[in-house]
Amino acid sequence: MNRERSAFTLIELLVVVAIIALLIAILVPTLNGAREQAKKVVCLANLSNMGKAFAQYSSEDDKEHAVPVSRSIRNLTLSNLEQLYVSWFAWGGRNGQVPFQMTAFSGLLIDDDTIWSARHRPLNRYIYGSYNEEEANDMPAFQCPSDSGYPKIVGGSTPVVDDAPVAMRGIPMYDAVGNSYRGSFISTGGQGFMFTVGALGHRLSTLQNTGELVVVGEPLFFNMLGTNGQLTATDTPLVEMVGWHKRVMTDNLLFADGSARSTQAVEDVIAQPADYPDVDTTAIGFFRRGPGWRLECYPTPGAIVRGGANTVNSLPWDADKWPKRNFQNIMNGPGNSLSRTGHAGR
Repeated sequence: MNRERSAFTLIELLVVVAIIALLIAILVPTLNGAREQAKKVVCLANLSNMGKAFAQYSSEDDKEHAVPVSRSIRNLTLSNLEQLYVSWFAWGGRNGQVPFQMTAFSGLLIDDDTIWSARHRPLNRYIYGSYNEEEANDMPAFQCPSDSGYPKIVGGSTPVVDDAPVAMRGIPMYDAVGNSYRGSFISTGGQGFMFTVGALGHRLSTLQNTGELVVVGEPLFFNMLGTNGQLTATDTPLVEMVGWHKRVMTDNLLFADGSARSTQAVEDVIAQPADYPDVDTTAIGFFRRGPGWRLECYPTPGAIVRGGANTVNSLPWDADKWPKRNFQNIMNGPGNSLSRTGHAGR
């Protein structure tokens, strides 16, 4: 008896191929999303561990600093964005791994004689203890798995992302400055001094609302709030940015109480002089707040983190109002080295 051989028809084959293609289209984004979710969890774990290290540092520091005081703070000036860019990250992390391009300097930030090297970053010894030269070039505790650096975004002729030198955009922060996470160092000042209204420069026990006060975080969060040097009461985000973990206007942050969580950069409180009569009107713009987060430490007064000639008299704002009211000076004296410089060593 002859039997007809069964086989797929062309239509059946095309249907199978179409079904497989449809399944791939459905599953790939899901798998990518799961992969990114895993990276976000690793990032939050990094921040949580840093919170514990910050607390240990504060408990051992003679002035109970809430944020590790790096020697690099002495070089922090408002007039030099490139140095600000490095200082924001130099409280912890490895040596830089790529040539750093800026106006005044171009080269690797790995020389042990520089203030930017791993051995001068105070939080390192609280996470890694002692470490050798080879280990100083690989410190994954300071690396966000999704770190892609500052994006190359421009708006018209003015850069929207202005917290990094143009030549350094698109380079992972872990490679550029050795640390994926930026400090929340809101400050102002002038020649010879720097005045901060965030956690930097304060005793941990003096801070209030620690569960909302940002200490460090993924850097795009801060650029989502506006451009550098334009923190005004009416400033709004210039563009909807996507964070490293593929979420619009959202990044991971560490808070002063040691907690770490994903946070939206949308502001829901814009301070007005009438709302805070005890705040100098020229300082109102430093209020940066949203649902469950804040960048300023009001009502804790501001702090001088870098001294200079006639520092007290040359500081802005009314002495009897926040943030200058009862400010604390964490320097030994105007123009002197930072107190407890031993914490900035190996």
